[in-house]
Amino acid sequence: MARSFGGGPPARQDGVNADRFGHAPWHSDAMTGATNKARSFLASVVGYVLVALVAFWLLGAVLGTVRFLLRAVLILLVLGGLATLYVKLKGPGPD
Repeated sequence: MARSFGGGPPARQDGVNADRFGHAPWHSDAMTGATNKARSFLASVVGYVLVALVAFWLLGAVLGTVRFLLRAVLILLVLGGLATLYVKLKGPGPD
């Protein structure tokens, strides 16, 4: 077994120092290679999905607002046209 200096925990044979309970640090060989790549890829996918959901929600809110405004203007134009037609038809005749 490798010797540790300074009275710290004993060093592992592969050169990675363990804590006082014998556990390897979080950045040891257990988190390298394929595991790191898979986690990084998964984190990227989750990030893109979150951005897509927020963008979809915002786009829906914007499009919904535009639809509401266009529908309100159209309804007001139709009501104005009907009111104008009513006044013209209800007024005195050509006599």
